[in-house]
Amino acid sequence: ALINYVRKSLNKPITVISPSHAQGLVRRLESLGVKKVDGFLGMIKITNPQSLFNKVIRNARQEWGIENFNIEKKADGFYYYGVGQNIFKTDSDSDMVRLLFGPQKPSQLHDAGPELNAILDRMLPLEMWVWGWDSV
Repeated sequence: ALINYVRKSLNKPITVISPSHAQGLVRRLESLGVKKVDGFLGMIKITNPQSLFNKVIRNARQEWGIENFNIEKKADGFYYYGVGQNIFKTDSDSDMVRLLFGPQKPSQLHDAGPELNAILDRMLPLEMWVWGWDSV
């Protein structure tokens, strides 16, 4: 209903960006004849890594029961992430954005072995919800 209202109010085509896990929304829009274009939003920048990482760690514990997941950016400029002793490091902001926000699963970005792949693929990329007109 909201999408129809906006489309009619603007009286022109609109673009709706939805997260890949919103399959019900995607199917509904497709059933209405909306053109689907697979892709990803490339305008994400992590501006406060520690705050974001604290939320990711809390989510890993509360939602997935993964007590020994860690992700952090250290003073050496590298990002570290992993479970237990299986820790990976990168200095690429782009790697971290793709790890956390997708669209690929972590195992598609880096093969961490079957056990760690299963854990990371279960919790990442983060599920995103649309909160307002200009924020996710």
